[in-house]
Amino acid sequence: VDFSTGRPRYTPEARGLDGVRDGGFTAAVVVGAAAQLGDAATRALGGLPTVVIGPRASEASFGVRIAIDTGTAGIHEEGTAYRLDDVPLPLTAVLPGPRSAHQTITTLTRLVAQQLRAGTA
Repeated sequence: VDFSTGRPRYTPEARGLDGVRDGGFTAAVVVGAAAQLGDAATRALGGLPTVVIGPRASEASFGVRIAIDTGTAGIHEEGTAYRLDDVPLPLTAVLPGPRSAHQTITTLTRLVAQQLRAGTA
């Protein structure tokens, strides 16, 4: 959330995008609904090896090296939605489904940490 304009503003597509376009990154991890990314983010990520973790990750419109599909917030897992005036609304899970993005990230972080401690990464 950006408060620089004097009021809260949520613009996830602006975070880090300049660094991606300027070649400041060699790879990217997108967590969340990749289909919700704007055209500028999609174009910028198209030239990087990218891992996408989230609902319908395998349907991302840019080149994805690894896609891990997870549940959808408000259907299979808890989450947050934003009204048009940027007010956050909590979402609750109503149906069982695939593993949540949070569970997936937690598991992957633990496994990578184990590999780093073992010196095999």
